[in-house]
Amino acid sequence: PVIFLTGASSTDQKLKGLELGAIDYIIKPFDPAELRARVKTSLRTKQLLGSLQQSEERFRFLAENSSDMISRHTRNGDFLYVSPACKNVLGYEPDELVASPVARVVSEHDVGELTAIFGDHPIDTVGTATFRARRKDGRIIWLESTARVVGHANDHAAVEIHLSSRDVTLRKQAETLEQGRALVLQMIAENRPLPEVLEWLVRMVEQEYPAAYSSAVLLADGRLEHTAPSLPHELKAVLDNNLLRFASGLCSDSTTGGPAVTCSDMEADPRWAVIWEAAAKHSITTCWSILVYSSAGDVLGMFAIYHKDRVQPDRSARTVLETIGKLVTIATEHQTLTYQLAYRAQHDSLTGLPNRLLFEDRLTQALGRAQRDGQPVALFCMDLDRFKFVNDTLGHHAGDTLLVQYARRVEGLLRQTDTLARMGGDEFALILSDLSTRQDALTLAQKIVEAVKAPFDVAGHELFVTGSIGVAVFPNDATDAATLQKNADLALYRAKSLGRNRFQSFSSDMLTATSDRLSLENQLRRVLTAGELVLYYQPQHDPHGKLVGLEALVRWNHPTLGLLLPGKFISVAEDTGFILNIGEWVLDEACRQNKAWQDAGLPPVRVAVNVSALQFAQPGFTDAVTAALNRHGLSSKWLELEITESLLMKHTRETAAKLEQIRAKGVAIALDDFGTGYSSLAYLQQLPIDTLKIDRSFVRQIEAAASTSSSLAVIRAIISLGSSLGMSVVAEGVETEHQRDLLCAAGCHGLQGYLFGRPRPAADIAKLLGNTLRPAA
Repeated sequence: PVIFLTGASSTDQKLKGLELGAIDYIIKPFDPAELRARVKTSLRTKQLLGSLQQSEERFRFLAENSSDMISRHTRNGDFLYVSPACKNVLGYEPDELVASPVARVVSEHDVGELTAIFGDHPIDTVGTATFRARRKDGRIIWLESTARVVGHANDHAAVEIHLSSRDVTLRKQAETLEQGRALVLQMIAENRPLPEVLEWLVRMVEQEYPAAYSSAVLLADGRLEHTAPSLPHELKAVLDNNLLRFASGLCSDSTTGGPAVTCSDMEADPRWAVIWEAAAKHSITTCWSILVYSSAGDVLGMFAIYHKDRVQPDRSARTVLETIGKLVTIATEHQTLTYQLAYRAQHDSLTGLPNRLLFEDRLTQALGRAQRDGQPVALFCMDLDRFKFVNDTLGHHAGDTLLVQYARRVEGLLRQTDTLARMGGDEFALILSDLSTRQDALTLAQKIVEAVKAPFDVAGHELFVTGSIGVAVFPNDATDAATLQKNADLALYRAKSLGRNRFQSFSSDMLTATSDRLSLENQLRRVLTAGELVLYYQPQHDPHGKLVGLEALVRWNHPTLGLLLPGKFISVAEDTGFILNIGEWVLDEACRQNKAWQDAGLPPVRVAVNVSALQFAQPGFTDAVTAALNRHGLSSKWLELEITESLLMKHTRETAAKLEQIRAKGVAIALDDFGTGYSSLAYLQQLPIDTLKIDRSFVRQIEAAASTSSSLAVIRAIISLGSSLGMSVVAEGVETEHQRDLLCAAGCHGLQGYLFGRPRPAADIAKLLGNTLRPAA
């Protein structure tokens, strides 16, 4: 109401009975111009009030129908108004927040993010903030708020802060997880240690849930490892003592076969009873956990988040845990793969022992410690005697089985500080550090030699093998790794040359022998062009003393060393491959000489030529035999080829086919050194063998207790077997009349040895043929 007073004298009477609050203006005395101005002002005010009322109505309509939470605040941050969307965003009814400080719903870790918004800013200032908020149920979410300062510039008390806030938890977590995934993959690519990667993942999750603790539990090398850098020490200690129980309990609960988030009320869950007291001291009540699986579906461990509030995981929390679980899987499997690659690079795939690379590194370290401590270090070079024969007769699978059993048997004699390595093939090396004396090493070497003599069970065969060892000791035998290895290898070679099945300690004279071997190897390559090879022939007789054959044996007529027997140079020839050249020459020379005797009118006789495994394996060997016969015009019935059991057993079908081709040409086949190998006697009836030659080791043993000698029993069995298969049986190494008589009584068809004459040159054999052999019918 507007009251117009026309005179001062009537003012008091006019005001009587009116309420002062209902009076807008009292104008006195009357002034027409002022009246008109005030009327206009009153109308504008009325229009403004109407406009404000309409704005308020529009504000409330928009606020109450918006999915974003709209709120009005004092400059200090107290809520003046909260829209209904607050129920969905924060879980509160709007009235529950009015007059409350905004800090009530903001995470204590992010209060600083809102400080800038609720400062002293000019009207219409607009700002934004992204921060973590705590819902009424205790869950942490991310809010993104846009703030605007509204009010009257001249009325500080009337200024308000209006906020429009929306839940951006999924977006923020997606960004965080993507950044985390990228960083984890980068750490993996850089081969950072797995504990470092796990700790980073744990801390990343704790940034998302600042009031919670995180931990990762993984199964590694048969034990559970716990990564929890922020977990209170007392609680972690209790957890560490019960990890297996919790992990097995979670595994038994998981029936999905894949990632599944478990929420445990630690006070009510009996699995947590033993740690509830420690957890309660730190106000921890709830555990979210997820099992971590490998790509093959095996359980690798678990990842857990420990909360102080009893809060259930929502969709975003499950996404976080599932993503973390996948990252842990990637990191774990990458480390496993990296470890496997590194392990394979340094270990033998068959035996699991260190390989040459790791062995040399450990030897260098052992020698370094020995130099500081002044203690000796022994190096063994070891191998199995005649291992190649096992491979050739029983196959590579059996050979591999034997190597594994040998490695395990030797390992059983060693200390944890010793290093046994496989260097390749059947070659092994052993480092013995922290020794008191050299004798300690030699004692162990003898134990290993004895241990290897016990039978091995390989592919259904009871194998008896032996081993040889070369020993070199630092610092007496060498002061560096390379020389120590070389000298131990020289000692092994000496053990082999002395008959195998023994150990040999290094001595300086071996260096001279090695130098001689190298010289011999170089000189061997010129023996053919220099005409230094010659053939000697050893007679074979029947039980009646009749000469029935000759065996061609090669000799090297060395210009300075004299006549060398095969034992001095054949092994060198085999190692260098020069045995092919020697074998070809022997075959050709035996055919030439035999035809020369016949052309000289001497009675014809069959000559046996030894064939090496390498020579027999050549694709053109059959043609080479035919060519030698044709070249000299020798009938094939006067040639016999002696092969070994290793040839008999290696690639049986191919061997049989090649032997059939040779025999079809009329060349006889003899099996040399029969009884010393591991071949199955059943193969004899499948292969074209004409003669079995009993090894001299059996003949040598029948001297003592002949009537009960096991060797004589074996000889009788071989003669019986050969006879039943239509083969003739020849005994080698006959040196005494007693041996001859026993062999003849056993039914042996042929005899060869020093009793009937040593190997002789061709000229002597010509005289023998002319004097003793009657012309063949």
